Amino acid sequence: MVHGYRFDCERVCEEYVQRGEKMVLTERDGSDGYGCVCRKFGVNAHHVKRTMRKGSWFDESKLSMPDVMILTYLWVKKTSNEWIVDEMNVSEPTVVDWKSFCREVCVDMLVNESKDMEMLGGVGVIVEIDENNIGKRKYNKG
Repeated sequence: MVHGYRFDCERVCEEYVQRGEKMVLTERDGSDGYGCVCRKFGVNAHHVKRTMRKGSWFDESKLSMPDVMILTYLWVKKTSNEWIVDEMNVSEPTVVDWKSFCREVCVDMLVNESKDMEMLGGVGVIVEIDENNIGKRKYNKG
């Protein structure tokens, strides 16, 4: 547990950004059990609390953090919606929405990362593609 220890939270306190003060990870009552706190005394005194979800891709989710992690893991493992609904006691729309959200996060990441990549080829450069396989998979799978 975190009790008795102080960890730097990756967040920077917006109210105290002039000095780039990092927030501290602390135990909290609530669904996630942890949060980030910035408490300053004296000049520019303030006390700011943030949940672990704020500003992350968990921000709008009503699921518990363990359920979010399990659902994400099961999405990666390509687990069927039916199995997830039965085993986790969540609704079918919740599973469908979460899987769709995971896909959106991946697409956004790929789009953002591809902006920084260099283009293959260019003027006077020949790009040779060795193999390709274009078409539908057999047996209506995929």
